[in-house]
Amino acid sequence: MDRLKVENIKSDYGFLPDYRAIENSEVEKIVCKLREKYCVEELENMRLLAEILKNSVSVSRANDDFNLEILLENIGIESVKEIMITWDGFKEIDKIRVKEFNYYFFDLWYEGIDNIALVDISCSWMMFILRNGDIRVSRCIK
Repeated sequence: MDRLKVENIKSDYGFLPDYRAIENSEVEKIVCKLREKYCVEELENMRLLAEILKNSVSVSRANDDFNLEILLENIGIESVKEIMITWDGFKEIDKIRVKEFNYYFFDLWYEGIDNIALVDISCSWMMFILRNGDIRVSRCIK
């Protein structure tokens, strides 16, 4: 999570959500797993995201009552307890519990500024929340 988001959350709430930055070696393993599951050639991380996004489907819009658990249920994806989130094309990845993500959603995603990608731990689906509020989902091929 970038420094500005950390500072803003700490200022607003007095503490940070329970999240964990993933080590670089683990990030590489996750990126390899995504390439394999989505049948994407060796691409640098931002192009990997672009390829996966091309095959995604619009499922919703980010709004004041956004709730990831309800959205997943509505589109037929089994609820998960923890997700991975990236703002920068998988250069850095954070793990966060879904309940925390829901609570801090508008502190983690800035409309008009952020494009974020969410991935479940098994990498079986990826959700994009785009700066315009469009929420898109792609499910793995393998």
